[in-house]
Amino acid sequence: MRPSWRMLLTRVTLRFRDRRYMARVVEPADVRVRTDRRLMRLFPLPENMYHQWGTLRAGEDRVEALWISGRKVARRSILLYLHGGAYVMGSPLTHRHLAGRLSQLTGMRAVMPRYGLAPEHPHPEALADVLTAYRALLEAGYDPRHIGLAGDSAGGGLALGLLHRLGELGLPRPACATVFSPWTDLSLQSPSIRENAGTDVMLPGERIEEIRDMVLGGRDPLNPCVSPVFGDFSGAGPFYVQASSSEILRDDAIRFAARAAGQGCAVTRDIWENVPHALPLMERRVPEAGEVIYRAADFLKAHVRGTFGPDRMERRRRTRFIRGGEAGPPE
Repeated sequence: MRPSWRMLLTRVTLRFRDRRYMARVVEPADVRVRTDRRLMRLFPLPENMYHQWGTLRAGEDRVEALWISGRKVARRSILLYLHGGAYVMGSPLTHRHLAGRLSQLTGMRAVMPRYGLAPEHPHPEALADVLTAYRALLEAGYDPRHIGLAGDSAGGGLALGLLHRLGELGLPRPACATVFSPWTDLSLQSPSIRENAGTDVMLPGERIEEIRDMVLGGRDPLNPCVSPVFGDFSGAGPFYVQASSSEILRDDAIRFAARAAGQGCAVTRDIWENVPHALPLMERRVPEAGEVIYRAADFLKAHVRGTFGPDRMERRRRTRFIRGGEAGPPE
């Protein structure tokens, strides 16, 4: 099926505006300010959404977090969403529309920790912050079977790194994980980093090594906590992994899906043709992104206890764009 005209326009805008900017900007502080302003302007919070800043505490550790929920939410189910941004930019405010939309469609209250960004806070500080957030949910009484985990890009890799770390610590893992275009290998061994350098309309592949070095601060890129493609996920809950065939992180997603499946995990792999990196961020602007959001919501509702589905009007809004790969068309 042909892409929508909105998708075609979005690809052109990303390639000749955003990607060129990302290829030349030098200071992380500059790109953070621009990204925050641009994403908050382009993607406002959905209607009838509530959000409030708070603090998640686990023992002596604490992390600031943004709570987001739709009008109707279940009291016992929660979505821990980790925002993307290559570990150097982004915030809960830039991704609140995505977490909020998932909250609307699943009835889960969403929480987004403000984890430390590189280079000021290199690995493992971001992982420590999201581990604090998850432990805080457990200490607050949430049953792991009622917790869903999700993230996009670096946030997707961070979510998977968290799952590996939970296994190392012997802590109960959440019910399932949903990741969009996850960055799972900071050793940069995925062939698509080179093969798709000319087709990725958002990420400048020529700068990925520079960004990787900011994130690691000289630490081992093969550590499964930061490169979960090398991790142990035996006994982990089901995974939904979405990516684009034309992005540089395509093989990061595919290789992780293969590793998790090889360890006995249930994996739903959904590879879309020629769409931008982290497609769900563009929900309500391109119809293809809306379809991925519905698939992710269906996955979360199927595996997290205490969720509920959208009303009849929401079901009618599902798009005709069902070109994704192994996930297949919606029911």
